[in-house]
Amino acid sequence: MKKMAYYTSWGEYNSKKQLEDFDLSPYTHLIVAFIAPTKSGEIDMIDPWAMRDSPNGGLLGRIHALKKQKYPDLKIGISIGGWNHRSSLSNLGSNKIPFAKNLASFITKHGLDHIDIDWEFENEEIAKKENRLILDLLRTFKKELREATTVSLCIHCNPRTIDAMDVSAIMMMIDWIHLMAYDLSGPWCKTSQQYCDLQSIKKTVDYLVGDAKISLSKIILGVTSWGASFSHCEKMGAGYKDFKLYPIEKLLQLDTRNNTISCETNKTLLEKLGYIDDKGLGGYFVWDLIHWPF
Repeated sequence: MKKMAYYTSWGEYNSKKQLEDFDLSPYTHLIVAFIAPTKSGEIDMIDPWAMRDSPNGGLLGRIHALKKQKYPDLKIGISIGGWNHRSSLSNLGSNKIPFAKNLASFITKHGLDHIDIDWEFENEEIAKKENRLILDLLRTFKKELREATTVSLCIHCNPRTIDAMDVSAIMMMIDWIHLMAYDLSGPWCKTSQQYCDLQSIKKTVDYLVGDAKISLSKIILGVTSWGASFSHCEKMGAGYKDFKLYPIEKLLQLDTRNNTISCETNKTLLEKLGYIDDKGLGGYFVWDLIHWPF
C-alpha cells in the first residue's frame, strides 16, 4: 500500500515545526508542492528560496539529506500546478516539449522518483475543455521522462468532473490517480455540508471503478489536515453566513456556538483507512503534512 504525504514549500516558514521534526517512517512517498511551468516551458520554482536557496540546499536538498541519513526507501516526488497556478499548465501551448525536457533535467538534478500533476478545474466545463491539453501533456511526458519516473494526476472527488475527462485514456499514460477526497463543500453550497464525507467518497470511487473502468489499486485516496467552518450556522444542513477553511487544530478552537464545523476525526480517519484496506485501494495521501494532527 502506498502511504504518501505532501509537504508544501511554505512549510519552510513554519515557526513551530520544520521538515526534520516530522517522522517520515510511516510514508512510502513524500511529495513536495509546488512547481509550475512558465509560458515558455521553463521551470518556475514559485518560491526559489524555500525550494532551493535556503540553507542546506533548500527544501529539496534537506529532503535528500534526510533520505540518505534516515529514510533510504522513501520516494521523493514533486507536484506541478496547484490551485493558485492552475492556469500555468493550460497556458503551455506549443511549449509542452520544452517543459517536459526541462522537467526531465529537473528530475535528474534533484534525484526525484515521482511527478504529480495537480491540474485543478473550477468546474466540469473547464475539465471537458482542457481534457485534450491534459492528454497532450501526458503523451509528451511519456516520451521525454525516463521510464522509472512514476506519474500521478490529482482529480476532484466529483463524478461530473470525472465524466468530463477521458479518464480511460489518461490512465494509459499515468501510474495512479490521487483522488482529492475533500473540498466536498464550499462557498458554493446553499447550506452547510460535510467537507470530507466518506459516503460521498464511496460513490465517486464506485463511479471510477464501474463507469470509468479504473483499477482499484490505481486509486490513492486523499485525507486532509484541513476542515470547514460555517459561521452563524446552527447545525449541518442549515443555512450559514460565511465559509472558511482552517487547519484542524485551529478549527477545533472555534466557538461551536457560532460555527458548525466539518473535518477529519480519529473516528472518520480510521473508517477511511478501513475502507481503503477493505476495498483494495492503492493507498492514501495526506494533504498536508505540515498541519497533520493525527
